[in-house]
Amino acid sequence: MENFDWTTLNLMFPEWGIDAQTGKREEGYWKNFQEKPKYSHGSIQFLFGDYGMDIKLPTIPLWITQTDSLKEDYLKFSQKLYQDVLKNLDDSLNILEGWKKFVQKFDVAQKQWMGRLQDFLQFTRQSNGSVAMYDYYHVADVGNNSVSFANILSKVKSLPKNSLNEKWLKYRSLSDYVGDGSFSGSCGNIIGTTLKECIKNANEIYSHAQELGELKYLMR
Repeated sequence: MENFDWTTLNLMFPEWGIDAQTGKREEGYWKNFQEKPKYSHGSIQFLFGDYGMDIKLPTIPLWITQTDSLKEDYLKFSQKLYQDVLKNLDDSLNILEGWKKFVQKFDVAQKQWMGRLQDFLQFTRQSNGSVAMYDYYHVADVGNNSVSFANILSKVKSLPKNSLNEKWLKYRSLSDYVGDGSFSGSCGNIIGTTLKECIKNANEIYSHAQELGELKYLMR
């Protein structure tokens, strides 16, 4: 288990699980998230402040985790993994708190959803050990496709640097934070070497939301 690491990490904002009819949160969705981490075969669930966290672990035959000595090793590695994720989240808390203003919220008075960022985030571990975050920030609809910043920057990424002015070179630099395959028809992803860096890179992109949103014409 020396290469034991998480495969998928889901982060739920406080708005996750809100009933669109009442505007109230369905507490049943949150019952598995407690301050004390819940370790089970294949996952770790816990509350990080007011965020729900669900960490998916590698698929390991159930009988291995039921053998006493291996069960202890499995729990030990899971606990170490939890501490590592918690450290990355602690270091990223200010960024995550800043994203709350973008998150979709149900406006009871207007009977509609407000905000452009999904109420949950999903991170995946890549084969090279890096981390990718699906870009669930909805910039616009172009044709039948929902466009994200990752989609837009993937177009910018294809432009030759020697043909760009200072403004476009800034966008080109931001495109380095976008993973391959962030094409139209997919939400695309934002990458980093660690969970902390992935969140930091996404924040760098989101901090240019207004001007990057003006580039949505690239997706036509």
